[in-house]
Amino acid sequence: MDRLIGKATSSVEGAELASARLRRCTALCLLCVGLFFALGRMGSAIASAKSSVRYSFENAIQGWQAQDYEDSMACERVGRSEERSKEGRYSLRMVMDLVGGDSHKSKGEAWVNMRENGPKGVKVPANLDKRTITAWVYAPKGARGEPSRPNGFQLFVKDSDWRSEYGAWLNVKEGQWTRISLPVTSSKPSKGWMDKGFDPTRIIALGVKMGAGGGSDAKYKGAVFVDAVEW
Repeated sequence: MDRLIGKATSSVEGAELASARLRRCTALCLLCVGLFFALGRMGSAIASAKSSVRYSFENAIQGWQAQDYEDSMACERVGRSEERSKEGRYSLRMVMDLVGGDSHKSKGEAWVNMRENGPKGVKVPANLDKRTITAWVYAPKGARGEPSRPNGFQLFVKDSDWRSEYGAWLNVKEGQWTRISLPVTSSKPSKGWMDKGFDPTRIIALGVKMGAGGGSDAKYKGAVFVDAVEW
């Protein structure tokens, strides 16, 4: 009888021990699952905070188009391209027919109307006051023009009354990605240009300009590339 009681007691104790172990394992598993999801959310938040690229051109040209102003017709068309990219696989390809000194083709622009193709999560008109817009541009061999009067790039924005602000001119550097920037404010940028009354709190459009160097009659017919437009 004592042996039977002892065996029964041992069985109960073993069952309780197994149950306790199971509970600990279950709790540990739940803790790990919770930690996994928490870290995932944290990682997503960090990635979102770090990534401020508004136009990546990875899935489409995102509404960008060639400017058709009479005095800014050097950019014939734009398209999405795998030929060059700064980030990801794709960039925006600007097909240029730049002619220095020409009243129509001494400059050309690619731009986006953000009222129709605004970046995700950005309310348009956008308040970009004291924000800095950046983009990467790539110019192949031959795009620089005259060495003493090189062609160049500028970023620009337009407010809800189509008044413009253009950032500093950056001389073309061939065969490499170059970062251009525009600090958006109500003051004229250094080496840039701004319309009177420009409102940095009501931005509806932005773009990239390529122009011939001042006094240059150089010609460039070919592509340049834009990628990773962010702020």
